[in-house]
Amino acid sequence: MRDLALKLLMSPESAWEQTSFGVLRKFAHGNLSMMLRAPFQRFASTTKAMKYPMALQGLPPLERPYGLDIWIIDGGK
Repeated sequence: MRDLALKLLMSPESAWEQTSFGVLRKFAHGNLSMMLRAPFQRFASTTKAMKYPMALQGLPPLERPYGLDIWIIDGGK
């Protein structure tokens, strides 16, 4: 699934987009959306106030070199 997602994210149908998390590569078609963060893209820093509760919950740090998110938006059908 990851390999197919990366092919779609690098296709001409996707584009770099400014988000609140930084510049991400985005692909969307119908209800399917994907976003990719690459190491050379700036990523919004995690504050110390965010890191402590995340660590208590056992969540990994947000500063990862790559990030791939895939989701389907259910239209309630």
